[in-house]
Amino acid sequence: MTRILILKIHTRLLIWLIPLLVRCMSFHTLVHFLTPSGRYCPYRKVPSETIARVIQQALSNPHWMKRRACLRLGLTTGYFLGLGGYPAVLHFALAPPNINPKRLHGHCWVTLNDVPVTAPPEKGVAMKTIFTSPVDRKLWQR
Repeated sequence: MTRILILKIHTRLLIWLIPLLVRCMSFHTLVHFLTPSGRYCPYRKVPSETIARVIQQALSNPHWMKRRACLRLGLTTGYFLGLGGYPAVLHFALAPPNINPKRLHGHCWVTLNDVPVTAPPEKGVAMKTIFTSPVDRKLWQR
């Protein structure tokens, strides 16, 4: 099998697993679990654009987590870019509520070398947390 076909299968498996992980794990544990160690990079020779395209295609019609599509896209993209050996940065931000004052809105996106790989947030969000890939050997920045 080619590396791209393996990537497509691996991507779909993780996409199906993420909704279960979100329900079973705390936020910190989930992000830690989906942060590759940096020692194992099976997709090192796959270009970052190809990795992002495969993930976008796999998530083009989500069946679960429709409201939190950016979370699933961000976690998946960050994970697979990490498996490719790329220094991906996973960003989480909070926005003030629009309609319901008791409900916060969040957004998740990924950057690579300060260039957004997934859609960055619209204006009016406060940066909450940044997770860097193990390539940088830093797990948290606040």
